[in-house]
Amino acid sequence: MDASSSPIVVLGPDDAHRAVGIPSWCATVYATRTRFPDGEQLVTLPRPELLHGQHVLIVHTTAEPQDERLVSLCQLADAVAHAGPLSLTCFVPYLCYQRQDRRMRAGEPLSAALPSRMLAAFGVDALMTVDRHSDRPVGPGLPRIVNLDIAADIADVVRGFDIVPDIVVAPDAGGLARASRVAGLLELPVVALDKSKDAGRGTFYRTLPAVVRRRTCLVVEDVCSSGSTLRPLCAVLAEAGGRVTVAVTHLLAPVQVVSEKLPAVAAIIHSDSCGDANAPIKVLTPAIERWSAMTGQGQGQGPVTATATHGWP
Repeated sequence: MDASSSPIVVLGPDDAHRAVGIPSWCATVYATRTRFPDGEQLVTLPRPELLHGQHVLIVHTTAEPQDERLVSLCQLADAVAHAGPLSLTCFVPYLCYQRQDRRMRAGEPLSAALPSRMLAAFGVDALMTVDRHSDRPVGPGLPRIVNLDIAADIADVVRGFDIVPDIVVAPDAGGLARASRVAGLLELPVVALDKSKDAGRGTFYRTLPAVVRRRTCLVVEDVCSSGSTLRPLCAVLAEAGGRVTVAVTHLLAPVQVVSEKLPAVAAIIHSDSCGDANAPIKVLTPAIERWSAMTGQGQGQGPVTATATHGWP
């Protein structure tokens, strides 16, 4: 396809495998990364002149190693912006640093706003991501944030199971809204457990409601890196006679590693937001559909749920 007359998707150097999710009405550009002798990276674009005057979508996750990939994203945004696109949107499937969305103590940074502030410097119009950990808004003058919800994708995968869950479980009250969206699609009850943390014990669950005992449970979580929450949660559900399946949007560790840490879990559902090309849920196609609706091009909006947030208090 002639990139000079098409909306353009620019794939970051760690996201080339996502090309299979790009529709035929988009042109595709592959960014590359080289390194200087001291290890510093240089992300570049082939034929940047083709991006001039076009709607451009940068696709680049900031999964581990987060710091390096955040720098890659900024370099890529700078290179694209310098080419003079008509509009510039970044799709960052896993958006790093979203846990730190408030200042708990004096001297702490507000890191959740950091990616938006960095991308604003390059004139990025919108920042799209999947199942953003924080729902707190960003500040004035920063790119619009569009959050894509994959609850429908999780429900579709679960419906294909031989043994379908009969209750949806949130690890804590903060995850109840996310779990409720999946439960609503599956027409199942939902419960949030009472999570406790201790410096010596880590994460643990003091009590377990009777409603989850001896049930087929679907645990819905947004991020799993070390399994520090899911491991005790799944263990206590299994001890209560339950069959456990886990749906996690952002799996930062390889699925094989997580599976070894969760021996009581029958199955793990996850998206490819962190770069796992074999993940059952692919996030790029609905993101492109949403982007096409935002910019008035292509085939229109697909079946995704998106919310835009503005203004950091």
